[in-house]
Amino acid sequence: MIKEECKRKFYNIAALYLQEHFEQGTSRTWIRNVLTNPRFADFIFLYENQIYTVILAGVKIVGKTIVPNIDRSEVERLIHISEANSLIPCLMLFLEKELSPLFPNGWNLIDAREYLLYDRARAIIPEELSDDEEVEMSPWECQDMATLIVRQSLKKAGTEVLSYQDTSMEDAQIMIRTKEGNRGAIFVRYSIYPVQDAEVPKNISSLMDVARKKHKAELFYFASVSFAPREGKDHLIRSQELRVKFSGLVELTSG
Repeated sequence: MIKEECKRKFYNIAALYLQEHFEQGTSRTWIRNVLTNPRFADFIFLYENQIYTVILAGVKIVGKTIVPNIDRSEVERLIHISEANSLIPCLMLFLEKELSPLFPNGWNLIDAREYLLYDRARAIIPEELSDDEEVEMSPWECQDMATLIVRQSLKKAGTEVLSYQDTSMEDAQIMIRTKEGNRGAIFVRYSIYPVQDAEVPKNISSLMDVARKKHKAELFYFASVSFAPREGKDHLIRSQELRVKFSGLVELTSG
């Protein structure tokens, strides 16, 4: 990925560039267009029935050679998580000096699985990859949606969200500051009908220790979000209506 100090310059330009290529709506919309840490992708968006995960990468042109500024391990992580969850991993390449897309005609997205090819890699064109097939929601999508539902509840209650993440289950999903000024760690899990509620992780004590040391958390909470398919469906389908139950946070004893 581009170094963090340069990230926001690229980020705003890239976000506007992508926005020009799809109209916001129920089937064409952002899932993630803010920088979170840790993260496995810089952008995540839904286009029709497909979800695209995108890493921004800066490149330089030296003679006729493309010289990328990219961390191979981060690309491999993007590919691993995406393929495990029916997501399409992409790279979005920008000329670092000019802050302009490497491939200005089109989406400027290439298949991350061919990232070593760069200018010869397969172009990703969302219009050509969408179809009418129903796609079952993946574990990552369910977890991300559960975290979003909890964040929306916190916002409605006026609770300050300090950070959130969608990459690691070995860390808190959300960090908050309570109205009393304490730092709180929230561990979010989901269940799918007929399971009524998600279970508190068996390693919750270890997770709390991580949040205490890493985030200086003082309070700890568990959030269970339950999903049920729309009537007449056996599975949760991407982009389709579903039923949600979230009854609020449960405070955990620090032990």
